[in-house]
Amino acid sequence: LSHFCITEPVRVLNLWDRVMCSVALVKKPIAVPARLASRTVIYRQPVYEDGTFLPALPIPLSTKNVYLEGNFQAYRFAQDVEQRVRSEFSFKKLPVDRNLETFKQIKAAENSVSLHVRRGDYKINKGGQELLPIEYYARAMQVLQQKVANPTYFIFSDDIPYTREALPHAERMVFVDHNDEANGHEDLRLMSACRHNIIANSTMS
Repeated sequence: LSHFCITEPVRVLNLWDRVMCSVALVKKPIAVPARLASRTVIYRQPVYEDGTFLPALPIPLSTKNVYLEGNFQAYRFAQDVEQRVRSEFSFKKLPVDRNLETFKQIKAAENSVSLHVRRGDYKINKGGQELLPIEYYARAMQVLQQKVANPTYFIFSDDIPYTREALPHAERMVFVDHNDEANGHEDLRLMSACRHNIIANSTMS
């Protein structure tokens, strides 16, 4: 987050937060009365509502403090404050070195397409059920070929060797392999600079 122009205050959980949010049975005799006395409510978003927009949170009007826990990935949560969110997630510094070169490549391409493949933890989670099949990317590339002229695919992944081997061959493909995990924000910048996007089932996308 330090790479973005975020103005909202950010802090780590303190001891009071940990007591308030605790679900441990041993802390229940302290946490429950403390929440009642301070009019504090914890709203934990159910997993099945991850992509659901809630126009109003189901909390009492008398609530003084609210802790929100979840991903809240429905686009409508940000819709009314879109420009502010975009401003907060703009970059503090301009790209340099290979990222600047790739950025210029993207801007020079007639139709730049970011293609993001997430593997990593997805190979392990739920026995690999979260992995998108390579056929998904093949179909998406076919659609792009039909809809836009001369697409240039910029490939982003936590497993670039796999993408080189598995993805269908296209006339113009650039494998962006120079950013490590600590520089994931640079991949995000480059992906967002593309005109078209083939996304994974991933927050990064």
